[in-house]
Amino acid sequence: MDEAEFLFVGDSLALDLINTEMMVRGAPRDLLDGPGDLAAWWEQARRRHPAVAPAASLAGADATLLAEVKALRAALRRICAALVGGQPSAAADLAAVNRPLASGRRCLEQDSAGRIRAGYAIEGGDHEGLLFELALAALSLLSEFDPARLHRCQNARCILYFYDSTKSATRRWCSTACMNRARSHQHYLERKQQGGA
Repeated sequence: MDEAEFLFVGDSLALDLINTEMMVRGAPRDLLDGPGDLAAWWEQARRRHPAVAPAASLAGADATLLAEVKALRAALRRICAALVGGQPSAAADLAAVNRPLASGRRCLEQDSAGRIRAGYAIEGGDHEGLLFELALAALSLLSEFDPARLHRCQNARCILYFYDSTKSATRRWCSTACMNRARSHQHYLERKQQGGA
């Protein structure tokens, strides 16, 4: 997977996971096609979200973990679609996010300088740790956010979500490139209609 193919435009680890499904030239594309793609995405996600993502790598990612991450991603996408649409979320989708959270418990940790801070002890290995971190990011986003700032890109040909963290709260596009593509497409349709009239 080319590193440039992963987009980190959601301003949230949970939204960046959702955005591993996108539209390319009008066709849906899953950027997490195999375990290697998941490991590559996670390496980039750890760099983009160092505060929420642990240092563990996913060198041992397998098809089972990939399927679990995709199931969590699907539930998160449906939750976000419901929120953006002003609808309640399905209980099954909330349960799908809650399940990985059960593998972690709050605890005290001490860093190398001797400072004590709140942390999480995770039961299980790296796989459970990844699912826990993704679910914890979703918990933080969905319980602490302003729902009016959660958006799906206004480009009708885009399926990406983002959290509008701008001061003015006026962001409506996942990126300026997507905004430009949408506007170009709209101008094309307008010219086509004028020529056909």
